[in-house]
Amino acid sequence: MTDLAAKLDELIATVRASSSADLYLDAAGVAAVLGFSHGYTRDKIVHQADFPAPLRMGDGHSRWLRSDVLRWAKTRTKRRAA
Repeated sequence: MTDLAAKLDELIATVRASSSADLYLDAAGVAAVLGFSHGYTRDKIVHQADFPAPLRMGDGHSRWLRSDVLRWAKTRTKRRAA
């Protein structure tokens, strides 16, 4: 396999691994990532001042970037451990 073909295969694998469903989370997805119930996440977590701001999608619903949610969770864990 040529270098170009190998790089293309790697790029395709990366794109498949990072589907939009994985990158953008609704409140239920945020709850699943954080391990809280959907109701608790919707009512308490996403309204915290330091929680990432939601993105407004074309369908009018809020979505959060998975990486932002994970970064927020990591800072919360560090803060509590200190």
